[in-house]
Amino acid sequence: MPILLPEPSRQNENRPPAVGPTMRARPRTVLAVHVPRCNVVVGETGTGKSRLVQRLTESSDRLIVADTMMEHEGIATPVEPRSLYKAARGKAPYRLSIYPKDRETLEWAAALAASLPRTTFLLDEYSFWYPTPLSVPAPGIMAITRCGRKLNQSLFVVSQSPVAIYKHVVSQASLWVFPLDEMNDVDYILRRTRGEIDARQIPPISNGVAYLRAWHKREAQNYALDLATLRLTTIRGPG
Repeated sequence: MPILLPEPSRQNENRPPAVGPTMRARPRTVLAVHVPRCNVVVGETGTGKSRLVQRLTESSDRLIVADTMMEHEGIATPVEPRSLYKAARGKAPYRLSIYPKDRETLEWAAALAASLPRTTFLLDEYSFWYPTPLSVPAPGIMAITRCGRKLNQSLFVVSQSPVAIYKHVVSQASLWVFPLDEMNDVDYILRRTRGEIDARQIPPISNGVAYLRAWHKREAQNYALDLATLRLTTIRGPG
């Protein structure tokens, strides 16, 4: 079931966003954002991926993060695997992260998340662990992707290289796309979105605002993310 986030503050709502080649200055519409169950967030380093994930997971009260590069301490408390297991098995809410020192630890954490109802699992730097599209991810990740709806589970996969993500993960997920430079990745996103999203045309960060395009239910949507306040707003499409 999608999570309906609270509507962000409307302060300075009418201020036009910075513009880029495919996002012209038009009035913004501030909306509550439906967060899909499975999500793939892609983009180059420094484009705003971590801040978007923080925004989209802020209403999750049962969150497990596999924090590959230790970049998500702002959304989850780092713990050792033993502490994670104890907390996750309890009834109290938790937002915890582990640093997976090896693939075995990562896959253990994914299996734990897949066994728990109402849990969100976030894997940062997916392509570090699974560098090619033929690399089948952890069984726990696949379980959440295929059957997580039954237990009200959610998945976030973050990567700089969408072309490396296993096809069955991408096919079940909504795409959140920040600027990409590698042509293989750009072409992959174009094919996956039927030509609707060209990651080269997404504007870079400007005045503290990151720009992205999302692909939900075969439709593209433009967004702006204020990196300071995490206000996520829709922008009318190009034209």
